[in-house]
Amino acid sequence: MGRKLAGLALLAFILAPAVARAEESEAPAQPPAAPQDVHQAMQQVGPAMTEMITTTLDGLLAYMTRPETTDQMAVFVRNYYDALIKKGFTEEQALQIATSANPLRR
Repeated sequence: MGRKLAGLALLAFILAPAVARAEESEAPAQPPAAPQDVHQAMQQVGPAMTEMITTTLDGLLAYMTRPETTDQMAVFVRNYYDALIKKGFTEEQALQIATSANPLRR
């Protein structure tokens, strides 16, 4: 269960930018909202969004600091590094690629 959750969390980090771009391209064009409408909407939705984002990030950070989670991440990075070398990358190239793929760096 923990490995599946770690895999899902990693996948979510990797795919989030692509999903956001897809959603932006599919959104229908709407006329710009009046400044007072935007301000009113933010006053109504802002606190709930802040609480939801804070709760989500707190949960993610708690999960990511668990020793078993970091162990799984280390196994993933090592396996990725080894696979890159098997595919013909030099050790230096594989190290650079494997370390740049870390979703926590963004």
